[in-house]
Amino acid sequence: MAGGLAPDTAGGRRMRFSLYIVECADGTYYTGIATDVQRRLREHNGLTVQGKHSISGKGARYTSARRPVVLAFEAQFATRSEASKEEARVKALTRPEKAALIAKARPAIAETS
Repeated sequence: MAGGLAPDTAGGRRMRFSLYIVECADGTYYTGIATDVQRRLREHNGLTVQGKHSISGKGARYTSARRPVVLAFEAQFATRSEASKEEARVKALTRPEKAALIAKARPAIAETS
């Protein structure tokens, strides 16, 4: 995987990329992209698949001091490029703008949980 990027296909099927926002224990937001948001959420919380503490350090440095984190927003995109562009746009939003984006999407998050 050149440049650390995941391939666009996995097992012959098209991968989906998700933009996500987590709310940290201190009330701040962290925005990122992932192909598996639930796995990434566990990593941000310092957990492995089995629910034990991880020593791998795969979570973001920002969230490691602000655990636990909870998923506040998720949107799916067909390509990494689309997800990355939206990530840059969302990261540029003010906190009230991010809060409004999250509030607007809350019913959709609740339905998929």
